Amino acid sequence: MIPGVEVALRSMKNDEQSYFLIHPDYAYGALGMPPRILPDCWIFCMIHLLRWYDCASATEYEQMTEEERAAAPWSTLRKAVESLVTAAKAAESRGDAGHAVRLLNKAKGWLLNRGMKSEEEELEISEVSAKVFRLLFIRLFKLGSEKNYKTALKTINETLHLKGLSDLALTQCYF
Repeated sequence: MIPGVEVALRSMKNDEQSYFLIHPDYAYGALGMPPRILPDCWIFCMIHLLRWYDCASATEYEQMTEEERAAAPWSTLRKAVESLVTAAKAAESRGDAGHAVRLLNKAKGWLLNRGMKSEEEELEISEVSAKVFRLLFIRLFKLGSEKNYKTALKTINETLHLKGLSDLALTQCYF
């Protein structure tokens, strides 16, 4: 993405349509993009931003080393997981259930790899994991195919092994 468009997007709100005239320094510069964009050319853009989802916390968490993730507080992982869940719900609303499943699988992996630092944290992680696993389970079933059904059943099994969740919480999670 050209820098000028990135700056433009950051200035916009959901469901906004705007016009931008982007200076060559923030577009294609002295080289241009021959044959269509000449050198030192200003770029005129019309952008309609339907929805913007902030996934910065997920990106930051993803870029951490294993040591940094282990040292990070639970709140850091929780924010990253919440942003992935939001992005997954948005992907599904656009009809991209496959992308939603990939995002939820990433969140699931992060949660399963998290070392617990206390019983309280373990209970919180189990509760958040159950919600993520539930969303993943539903999306896998929506996708169809035998492979997705098997993965969905594996997800149920992983949820049943989460510590600190009562049978009632599991029932509410899946039904």
